[in-house]
Amino acid sequence: MVGELGVRVTRKRSKQRKGFIRELRKRLIAKPHSTLITFAVLTFLVVTGENHVLRGGFNVDRYDLDVAEGDIFIIYIRPVLERVSVDCKPLVRGNPYDLSISTNYTDNFYGETTVIWMKPGAQGKYNLTITFETNEAWDYILGVYSRNVNMSLYGKNAKVYGRFIELQRPYTRTSGNWTINIVLDSHGEPLPAFVINLPTPLNSVLLATVTGLVTYFNIFILLDTYFKNLKETVSNKRWLFCGITMLASALMIYELYIFTVFTLSGGG
Repeated sequence: MVGELGVRVTRKRSKQRKGFIRELRKRLIAKPHSTLITFAVLTFLVVTGENHVLRGGFNVDRYDLDVAEGDIFIIYIRPVLERVSVDCKPLVRGNPYDLSISTNYTDNFYGETTVIWMKPGAQGKYNLTITFETNEAWDYILGVYSRNVNMSLYGKNAKVYGRFIELQRPYTRTSGNWTINIVLDSHGEPLPAFVINLPTPLNSVLLATVTGLVTYFNIFILLDTYFKNLKETVSNKRWLFCGITMLASALMIYELYIFTVFTLSGGG
């Protein structure tokens, strides 16, 4: 009896599924333009949903953002909030950070706002959570104050206002209980591919003087050998001597550069 009932339920569900598929096909054929418009709208909402979800009576916005170590991540919230709770947890235990909050801050560009500043002190991920309640519509902006506004980490299309880089466009939200959850991934600033350290002015004089004397000596030997070779054939030993002398001179200048930059200058 139980087995027969299971078979009947399975068949019933199978018929319902087939009926739904047939009905869907009819609607697709009858109203293709309407279906395409509905699909496009749903796709737009999914793609541009701005990571917003409703969970347990709280509206939650979530982000995963990259920030350079030492840059200051900042959130502007308008209008001013009376109360706001901010929590920051480094996902790498022991990673330092600086966190500051101002519920009523006047910015030259954004006016009166509530502001949260967070500065990662090491490379790694940080979980930043902002919770508050508001009775009116509000908006917020995410960005960083950067030491290097041309850094590729923030992308070529990021909007730059002085030292401030806007990471996300301004978002407007409705009233209610809100949580903004941001996972910040702190990266070390990429080093330039080619760096030249210069000695102090006094050491530069020493380096330039010795380099000039050595260069003069090498030019003299090379020209002397060249003109002698025009009058008579110069032996291969003489040419070999010129080559060894120039190589030794280059090595000596390099060692002198290291000495003046990193030893006499105390590490540059």
